[in-house]
Amino acid sequence: MTTAALVFYNATGPDGKLSGAQAKELLLTQFQVFTLGQENKPKYKEILADLEEKENTLDMEDFMVLLISIMVMSDMMQQIQAVKVVG
Repeated sequence: MTTAALVFYNATGPDGKLSGAQAKELLLTQFQVFTLGQENKPKYKEILADLEEKENTLDMEDFMVLLISIMVMSDMMQQIQAVKVVG
């Protein structure tokens, strides 16, 4: 979570917010582990389309909700769920 916050704040301007286009670019470049392979999923397409059309800005809270949404639907999350830790 700390890394995601650092990435977010390094990408924002003085107001601490991102445009929808900036948020999309950040997802595609800095959080690729969650976005790769998602291109054909309808919900993923809908989220990215909403970002492209979004005129409002995203603050840290909005971006983290977006990131968690992308993460939960990602193939990476399915791989994580499949791992069983023995201990």
